[in-house]
Amino acid sequence: MEERVAKLKAEIEKKKKTDVSKMMEPNQIQGLIADSVSVEGSYGSLEMAKQTACGRKKPRVSPGALEMAVDSIASIAKPLLSTGQFKSLIGEFTDVCKMFLEAGDDELDYCVELCSGLASVVQGVSDQKSNSVKSTAILEKELAKTNLELGEARKNQAQCQQSKENIDGFQVYLESLDKEIKLRHKAVRDAEAALDAAEWALDDLAQKLGSQRQSVLDATELLTGSQASVKDAKEEFEGIVKDEDLFLQQIERASESLVKLREDLTNLKKASEVILDIKKYVSATTLKMGYLMDVAVREPVRQIGLVEETNVWDYFSDQVATQQCSADFKQQLGDFHGYCTGPAMAGFEKVKKFVDLTPLCKLDDKTKIATEEDAAVQTRIGLLTDDLKEVQSWLDPFKGTDMTLTKERQKVEEGEPEGLRQVMGVYGKTNFYTEYLKEWKVKKGKFHKLLAQLKAKLNPLMKISSRQRMNCGS
Repeated sequence: MEERVAKLKAEIEKKKKTDVSKMMEPNQIQGLIADSVSVEGSYGSLEMAKQTACGRKKPRVSPGALEMAVDSIASIAKPLLSTGQFKSLIGEFTDVCKMFLEAGDDELDYCVELCSGLASVVQGVSDQKSNSVKSTAILEKELAKTNLELGEARKNQAQCQQSKENIDGFQVYLESLDKEIKLRHKAVRDAEAALDAAEWALDDLAQKLGSQRQSVLDATELLTGSQASVKDAKEEFEGIVKDEDLFLQQIERASESLVKLREDLTNLKKASEVILDIKKYVSATTLKMGYLMDVAVREPVRQIGLVEETNVWDYFSDQVATQQCSADFKQQLGDFHGYCTGPAMAGFEKVKKFVDLTPLCKLDDKTKIATEEDAAVQTRIGLLTDDLKEVQSWLDPFKGTDMTLTKERQKVEEGEPEGLRQVMGVYGKTNFYTEYLKEWKVKKGKFHKLLAQLKAKLNPLMKISSRQRMNCGS
């Protein structure tokens, strides 16, 4: 919290001394895009990027052209953005880029993906360099609030640490999913490029066969006469034409198969991307579920002083009979017991013929009474400390399971959504968990079997595409 106060003060001072960044003009955005697609190893020129739909159409460009353009734009954009005079917004940059590169609405148009990548990189450079609005009113209000909360924040150190770990873990998880998406995009693009190469090769072969067929027909027309040799040649040419017709039919069927293969690959690609998006949403939801528990349950517990580090036995005695409070009670008990068995009983005997009051002072031995009362208090202390430790145990997000942060991280690496294991103890009996969330558990939930089935369907298509590329190359 002290660091936050210092950071806010520094930020306020910085804002007071800086100017507001202006939005980049469309022509500036277009200049960055044109330079990035023209670097060596990319598309070579803006015209080539447009003509090939950023690598989707003929003529062929380098398979790494898209990545090279995205990788190079950071250094290209820094001179423009380094002074803080200009800034970028992802949405506006993307819109200008798509219009500039004439990107279509087709999801297979690589220019859409290229614009998304360029916009993201430029936004990162812009965020580091741009200046925000000079007004510091909001920051100063936040600083005042932060100073007031500074003392309370120290009580919540464990909670802050846990929240930070959750947020950092979620960020790492999202980054891993984004990385997986990029790898899948690259793999699918390679597969699609292989299919394109196969389709182009079939087109070339069909054209050559068509030309050859026409040549054979022309040669047949030149044959005249009734000699046996002429008849034999005509029959030979007719056989060649039939073979070529058969080849052309086979090529047509192969082309139809490639179209179907590309359609299947595209549909599986979309399904694969949707799955990763669902995992993001599931992780965000489970983390919000954990946050709800933190705010509604754990935070109030911490506010009354019961935190993770609290040793409840620091506040209670496990030998209450030795405490001063027990001695005070025994002294009062002795006075009461002595009066009741002495003066009070003697007085009751005198009026016993009218009313028997002696039951008012029928007491066990005072030592027995004292022992029982100490035992009763000690029992209550034991029950209460057990209850407090039970309440305290719910400060652990993994309560009710044998899970740890290390084990959870392993589960996430195996494919579980981030945060799933932190909601089991609290929400384990809700329908949402029992009927849905638990199915995301690795080696137990049915969802991973479905994902394995999708992967089993996708991998053969990728291998077929790879073989098609090698066959066309040979």
